Amino acid sequence: MTASTPLTSPALAAFIRGIERRALVVAEYQTGEVLVAERAVAVAMRAFVPAAVDQPMSEWPLQFWRLLSSTPQLRQPADEGQWPQDLLHLPGLTDGQRLALLLRIGAGLDEALAAQVLGTEVEAYCQWLAQACPRDHQGQPDAQAWRGLAEAVQARVRELSPERQAQLERLRESLVSTGPQAPQREPAVPVMQAERRERKPPATRSPLGQWLWLLTGAALLAGVAWAWLSSSRESTSAAGTEQPAPAGLEVENPVRSENLQQLELPPPAAPASVEPVVDPAQAALLEQADFLAWVAAGGPLPVDESNEQPRNPAPQAVALAAGVAQAN
Repeated sequence: MTASTPLTSPALAAFIRGIERRALVVAEYQTGEVLVAERAVAVAMRAFVPAAVDQPMSEWPLQFWRLLSSTPQLRQPADEGQWPQDLLHLPGLTDGQRLALLLRIGAGLDEALAAQVLGTEVEAYCQWLAQACPRDHQGQPDAQAWRGLAEAVQARVRELSPERQAQLERLRESLVSTGPQAPQREPAVPVMQAERRERKPPATRSPLGQWLWLLTGAALLAGVAWAWLSSSRESTSAAGTEQPAPAGLEVENPVRSENLQQLELPPPAAPASVEPVVDPAQAALLEQADFLAWVAAGGPLPVDESNEQPRNPAPQAVALAAGVAQAN
């Protein structure tokens, strides 16, 4: 299985970014020289990145601080170092005591991990740490001075100058550029691009040729339009004549078409009167229609009451009177 490229792993890049400031401050206050500390951190990082690829993340802090503490610049620092006024307690310590103190207050390691970094027992490390602790006038450990040292070192870590931060950024970029690269399969895209480059580019057309193509196309369009217009005129003028049959087709009764003339119709007549014409004789009969219908049905004639005794009583009345007499 092939290892991934150093610092392309997000976890490894985040670890380097989170530890680089503390490493630079620890190296600077251990040696007392800025340039020597920068070289020591660069050496430790270049040795750590390739080895960390094959190691679990839990072992990265131990591996890195062990590499940094084992550099010659930190094990045997020169005597020309310079320290700030609030950290003048550091140059009075031995190299081992100063490194043990900086791993505690600068790197933030606990006693067990710091002892593994220095390659010693926890009791021995605690003894070095007690020897590096500031003392008061009575020779007792000064807790307030201890807190002052720790706060001063942590302030240097937080307030790193922009120049130092830019230098650390350049160091990370150099780790990416010089780290071992994982073998990658060559993609097929460059091959296709090479084939396209081998093909000759299409020949460019001159402006004269382009104008000729445009004129030719315009002439063709004009010919098509003229043919369509002439055919429409011929079809209009040939109305009313016999249409010839297509070649090879015999038609017994050819269809003839002719234009219909518009007929001039007379104007519509005025509507006649709807009033009926009634004959005077029929009008008189219509007035006696009810009476005539009653007589036709066999009803008795009405009695003429203009005379006191009618001369000729109606036959129906005579018959009615005779029937009454017989009954009596």
